[in-house]
Amino acid sequence: MEGEIVSPVAGPVGRDQGHEFPSDGHRPPARQRARTRGVTACSLCRSRKTKCDNQRPTCGYCSRTQVECAYEDDVELNSCHIIESELLKKIETLTGLLQSQALQLTGRDESTFPPILPDTEFSALPAQNHIENHYHHYHYYQETSKNSKPNESLIEPQSTCTDHGSLSVGVDSVLSWKIFPQTYSYLTLPRDSDDNCVQSIPLPNVEYFELARLESKYITYVHTKNPIVDPRDIHHQICHVVENGLSWNTSTCLVALVCALGATSERYVAQQKSSSSLSPNEMQIDHGLMKDLEIADRFWNIAVKRIGLAMSENSLEAVQCLCLAGIWYMYNFQPLQAWKYFRLASNAWYVSFITRMPSLTNRPYDVGGSLTLEQSLYFTCYKSECELAFELPLPTSILHDIGYPHAFPSPPNVDDQAVDKDDSAIQRRSWYYYLAEIASRHLLNRIIQTHSSSKLQTPKDIRCMLQKVQIFQSQLEDWYISLPPSLSFPRPLGDITPLEEELPQLLRGRYLAILELCFRPFIQLCVSDPLEIEPDLLAKVADAASQGLKYCVIRLWGLRTPNRHHGLWFILRLIVTTSLILIAADKAQRNPALNGAQRLQMPEGWKQQILATRELFSRFWSDRKGGIYQCSQILDWALADGDEEMS
Repeated sequence: MEGEIVSPVAGPVGRDQGHEFPSDGHRPPARQRARTRGVTACSLCRSRKTKCDNQRPTCGYCSRTQVECAYEDDVELNSCHIIESELLKKIETLTGLLQSQALQLTGRDESTFPPILPDTEFSALPAQNHIENHYHHYHYYQETSKNSKPNESLIEPQSTCTDHGSLSVGVDSVLSWKIFPQTYSYLTLPRDSDDNCVQSIPLPNVEYFELARLESKYITYVHTKNPIVDPRDIHHQICHVVENGLSWNTSTCLVALVCALGATSERYVAQQKSSSSLSPNEMQIDHGLMKDLEIADRFWNIAVKRIGLAMSENSLEAVQCLCLAGIWYMYNFQPLQAWKYFRLASNAWYVSFITRMPSLTNRPYDVGGSLTLEQSLYFTCYKSECELAFELPLPTSILHDIGYPHAFPSPPNVDDQAVDKDDSAIQRRSWYYYLAEIASRHLLNRIIQTHSSSKLQTPKDIRCMLQKVQIFQSQLEDWYISLPPSLSFPRPLGDITPLEEELPQLLRGRYLAILELCFRPFIQLCVSDPLEIEPDLLAKVADAASQGLKYCVIRLWGLRTPNRHHGLWFILRLIVTTSLILIAADKAQRNPALNGAQRLQMPEGWKQQILATRELFSRFWSDRKGGIYQCSQILDWALADGDEEMS
């Protein structure tokens, strides 16, 4: 398909690839889906809706993915298994709902949707190796339980404001395990103080050369992860500031935020050296980074004086300002301040959305314009709120229940948006990453939802969870093989090192996070209480828990001394969380009554890896912002033994 993107996770909204519709714009009646299946297909292939080669005792797919293979005539199906007919009916309902809503929003025939953007490297992949369109991913990761709502988003934080920590997977959730002394709630809750308030500092240099340099840094190091500004628009706004100076409007606020984030961002380096081993040229570069931090403060001072203008407006430009302010606070280890601005951005987006609804039905379909911006802002604001809600006891987002009809944002035509050819390549790769990251977040959040609603109290519950983990692993496998070559990475099966490029490094981190979270409930089960279950089930639980411990260490192996980016705060807490899990398992093995813990296989060199990773990030642990110092104190306490309550 020349001139059209074949996205790893998304495609043209409303397009049913491979099918033509009548010229009158009406879809023909859906054909009845055949309800036939091979009676000997294994449980996993049946749940994936894929053909099974029926090999016994292990089919080909289960053998390749190294998961347990079970046939209906060999073992009794678990009561929690999703009935295929109900699942197919749910998918068909969702398809019709999504398609009708897309037509209502655009007022256009589905067959007239324009192509998005070309990509030769991904379109060359076999068709079975990538996900065809929006609907496939939406269906694949959509919650299929009877109680799910048709429009229910998959990015879900806590269900109520008072249900603190119910979906937490961070440091405090592991500290609540029975193996640790119970101190007090929210031990690591940061007490942010806004030391980035308005100050009397010199104005920044607003000459073209300086602003163009900071714009380039922003596009390269910040925009690649969150494409929420149009590069052409921001370039024109920067030129306007150069020609006319700083104004009191949201446009100047947006330019100042872009420059501030560009100045504070750093180039990704796979392995960094200590300051004592830097060459004179490298020391000069390091000095340049320090100077850029001063420049960043000057531009932030300009932006924060105008941020009130963004709070008073409900435009997409105001949402951009508020969202970038949240990203700024994440760069500066102030997660509660960041959450406040992400929440303001979500509220402004929502008001903008509902007040523009009457005009949306008459709006021409514009992939490269406001629709793409609207969608990317929605996903960035919502995703940012939810990521913090999984670490801290925060209420749900206003975007939680709005029934937004898009499962993924529609990529723009980057060739039209790009400033030059190199910028076009950067943006194209950025959008592939952005879509792949959202797809992984869909699966990650579904896993967290499943774990939070499942109580492993009976053998039946445990077997059900083991089966769900197999399904999650198969979904992760599909996500992995859907990645385009420029974002793919070798399977992290053992001792790994940081990757040379940042975007594959980030996606590999998400891949490992999903695997580790799949098995975490079994670790908690083994280290909490004696298990009165059958020996064969106990062996399976211990094996799953040991897998989880292995992935904890692999997650630490894959980390690098980071460049400063807005995910660094999460990485520092990740180090403490995975370390606490490993320490909990080691501590439990010293208690003979915990029969599950006695069967755990601790990864070789796990404690040395914790110490090495702690040392690698040593320059950050003394930071008093964002609860980082408290986290380092907890880690030291746990490494010292963790038997006494913390003071």
